[in-house]
Amino acid sequence: MKILTILCMSLLAVSATAHESDFWLTDYSVALKSAKKSKKTVFMEFAGTDWCPASKAFKKNILDSKTFTSFAHSNFILLKIDLPEMQNYPDEKLKKKLKLAKKYKISAYPTVLILDSGGNVKVYSSYYPMSPQQYVENLKQKMKKAGLQVQ
Repeated sequence: MKILTILCMSLLAVSATAHESDFWLTDYSVALKSAKKSKKTVFMEFAGTDWCPASKAFKKNILDSKTFTSFAHSNFILLKIDLPEMQNYPDEKLKKKLKLAKKYKISAYPTVLILDSGGNVKVYSSYYPMSPQQYVENLKQKMKKAGLQVQ
């Protein structure tokens, strides 16, 4: 019984220290499959987290907020496509990311696309300084306008 109690306490401690970033996928195909299975849409963020001040601000002010994470976990499969500053080195993952950026015509960072499980864009969003509540409400309005369910 003591072992079971210790095991449960350990699991609680591990889950309590889980970072929100642990919920973000980085593989496009896996995200689409997960969306299809869960009947959710994909929240795909294109970011430059090591060089883009707006991407850093978006993460800090919106994506890491409790308001956004609560909304996001109920509605989306989260997918981060991070494009580092050094884009010319040979890396297959980077090539896939650049191909996605080209496919979706990404020209500014951060850019958010809400996709259906087939990879079709349903909502386009970018970041402007606002509160997490304003961002979520704006996103909800865009989703409803696109005919998507919002929880």
